[in-house]
Amino acid sequence: MSGVLDECDVVEVSGLFVEALKAITRHAADPDAGGYTPSDLPLVSLNQAEIDQLEQLWRNDK
Repeated sequence: MSGVLDECDVVEVSGLFVEALKAITRHAADPDAGGYTPSDLPLVSLNQAEIDQLEQLWRNDK
């Protein structure tokens, strides 16, 4: 399908997409951006509260 967006629109959308990716990257690099969830740790049986507690203990030991 051609003609949906003109060149100016494509440049604008691609620039916005790149900025969004950069923002996600900055957020993910922040140590306080989040942590593990139970689905990240399939080999252990921990709920979110237990994971949060372990992460807090680990941060305090640094």
